[in-house]
Amino acid sequence: MAPPRLVGHKRRCCNFLLGLSGVYCTLFVAYIVHTFLIKPASQWRSVSYYGKSSAGAAMIGLHWVGGMIVLLLGTLQLVPEIRSRWPRFHKIVGYTYISACIITSVAGFSYICKERTVGGLSMDISFIIYGLLFLVSGILTGYYAYRGNIFVHKQWAVRLYTLGIASALYRLYIAPLFLISIINRGKSTGGGGSGGGDGGGRGGHDESSILWLNIAAWILFVPSLIAEVLIWYIWRRGSRKFTSRQRHQEHQHHHHHILEEEIEEVEQKQQQQQETSPILVSLSVHANSA
Repeated sequence: MAPPRLVGHKRRCCNFLLGLSGVYCTLFVAYIVHTFLIKPASQWRSVSYYGKSSAGAAMIGLHWVGGMIVLLLGTLQLVPEIRSRWPRFHKIVGYTYISACIITSVAGFSYICKERTVGGLSMDISFIIYGLLFLVSGILTGYYAYRGNIFVHKQWAVRLYTLGIASALYRLYIAPLFLISIINRGKSTGGGGSGGGDGGGRGGHDESSILWLNIAAWILFVPSLIAEVLIWYIWRRGSRKFTSRQRHQEHQHHHHHILEEEIEEVEQKQQQQQETSPILVSLSVHANSA
């Protein structure tokens, strides 16, 4: 069973949001490359706390590379024209996409276990839950595609894509912290500002910044909740309408088939009567002549 197709303004709205998220994901990938990956890991310490150990830098670096692949390929996988015109391309990109999801999740888990997050226990729990959902969604997306259950495969693909862009949207949630740090850095007149920031908390953040980072870590799940509502509204609700309409059509077809059988039975009886009537007439004439 296929989900009902979006038409009209709903389709245009979804295409607009998909294109907008694709542009944002591309810009976010460029930000990661420019801010971190083109620099040696030893310099990451000046930007954040990721480079404090070689193992942590390797894990987060692998996490970033896998995440960039996820963000760049995710939008392509949801474009209907690509899926319909180049199904083999969609399949090959899908295998790459799922592999990158698994690598990103495992590298993220490894980093949290080795280095912890800047926000402490609350952020650790949030990111671990997020990573588990991302990993499970990736595996189930590939599983249902392999089994040929495209209806369920598309649902999990939407969940996976939403979780993927949620990590990029996280930067928007914490953007006020960057603005505040820039303002404070401009106000400071010479000292105390090398390396990790001007706060006493972990990673150079003060307590208010840590609190906001933890809040943003749980806001991370909002896009997925919205996606679940859309999946229910578009797929589940739409599929129920599709199923009821299909049942009504099947009932009409069955009723029409019964009528055809009854008509055919009546025609056969009439034909039999027409075939037997000359015989009866000849018998009656023979009987009268005798």
